[in-house]
Amino acid sequence: MNRVLSLLIPVLLNQNLVSSDVTDYRITTWNSEGYKLDKVFDLLDKDKSLNLVLVQECGNIADKNPGSIINPPVQFIMIDGENEYDSANDGNYEIREYRTRSTQLFIYYFPAPKSVNQQFGLAIVTKQLASEILYFASLHNHREIIDRKERSFINRPIVGLVFGTNDIFLNFHAEPTRNNEVLLQLNAIKTYMSRYKPNASWMLGADFNREPGDVTLDPHHERLIHPSQNTRRNRIIDYFIYGSANRNVFARMAKKPHTTTINAKLVSDHKAVDFNPAPRG
Repeated sequence: MNRVLSLLIPVLLNQNLVSSDVTDYRITTWNSEGYKLDKVFDLLDKDKSLNLVLVQECGNIADKNPGSIINPPVQFIMIDGENEYDSANDGNYEIREYRTRSTQLFIYYFPAPKSVNQQFGLAIVTKQLASEILYFASLHNHREIIDRKERSFINRPIVGLVFGTNDIFLNFHAEPTRNNEVLLQLNAIKTYMSRYKPNASWMLGADFNREPGDVTLDPHHERLIHPSQNTRRNRIIDYFIYGSANRNVFARMAKKPHTTTINAKLVSDHKAVDFNPAPRG
């Protein structure tokens, strides 16, 4: 009983956020270039207003074994771009509980396929448990795999968490190629939301490997927000896109003041980016 209550407390404490929009959360996205979750834990522990961190290239978390594996009730949804399927977990994810001295954290880890470098896993570290896990199958526009560069195509899904019923956070690491799959995956997100989550608000934080000017959005339903500084070398490729299939929900989010800034506490070959809502009055 005590164990069940300890897992319910983070959900109950965050009910004020569950009934809000994704633009009311403080979020960080970071390509960590390998396992650096200790820095993420420290950041979430010290910054009480930070809600979650989206990590690309998170490394092999199972091998590092932080915290302990838990199995809270959660619905796992596979999405193929058009349809959703309630699925069993076949090694697609694991959930871990990690405790600092003052903070209870949950790690949602999505390992890379066994055939590729395990550095390419994805993780979402959060202070609350999710009601659903979303897994958008990888989409790409290759006609053939490019092996001559010794870099075969690897599975690059979009993974996400649903808090409550209508707050959805998505994590993605796009291919480092010109004309990559970003636009295809955005269409998959929009199709899914309009069909299955019409009143939800969603936030995608990612290493897009594509500059903001190369992303086309519907101004009535989506917005891209990026920092003014470069995030990798001389390019801005790490940022956020938020949206909703419901035009009224999107308009409500778009009216709220928010910014994106570089987070100097998380450093790799990418700069971490924070999404900052206006302070609560």
